[in-house]
Amino acid sequence: MRRKVNYILGLLLSVIALYSCNSPIDPVDSSQKMKSESKYQVDINTLEKKSIVYRKDFDWNGNLTRFCEFWTSGIKKALSEFTYKNNESTEQKTEFNDKGEISRKSSFKYVFNQSGLITQKSSFDEKGIELQKETFVYDSKGNISKKVEVNVSNGITTNFEFKNQYSNDGKLVGRTILKSTVGSKVEIDSMAYSTTNNQINIINFDGFGKINNVCSIYYNKLGLPEIETESNGAGIIFKKYKYFYEFY
Repeated sequence: MRRKVNYILGLLLSVIALYSCNSPIDPVDSSQKMKSESKYQVDINTLEKKSIVYRKDFDWNGNLTRFCEFWTSGIKKALSEFTYKNNESTEQKTEFNDKGEISRKSSFKYVFNQSGLITQKSSFDEKGIELQKETFVYDSKGNISKKVEVNVSNGITTNFEFKNQYSNDGKLVGRTILKSTVGSKVEIDSMAYSTTNNQINIINFDGFGKINNVCSIYYNKLGLPEIETESNGAGIIFKKYKYFYEFY
């Protein structure tokens, strides 16, 4: 369960990452113990490394202990360090500007349910003052169905509703996200998913049903992401990434 927890935690690190290029399915469990995962932007044609995007470090038990993001220049952009106790995790995060100078410090507290899914997230500033509370609700298949954000300082609540669509065999094939606050409700994103044995395509649509972009993730024999591409509505790839792993 701990490995599943940390994949979900990893997804939540990038603004919940449910609005971006991330897989709605867990990779296949491997008997190998992962030590690190690194993601690089690479040349579209040659796959030569251009710049590192992030690096994740795991302990022997599969706990995510360190998550470091980088500017395209290679300078550290953000560093998060994690500790665990029972069904909770604490993240200490330091952010840096493009010159490598500290720009902000913050911390986060996560609470997990028995299935390893994050049910609560609290955000704090450098002084430990709570800024925001988030709660998460999941459907019977373990995919997020609702998120509630509460701004602690002004009490404003924002609701996100995730309308998940499934195929007859239970695979997630579509998702529409609705955002509502202060009496208004708007659709902020719409996605469709298509999968093969080792590939998933995540298609993002605009409000008129036109394709904005497509994220394609190709998995290796261990069920881990290996290549990721981003393409526009015309199918032209404009970014490509490659994942690298170290094992104990």
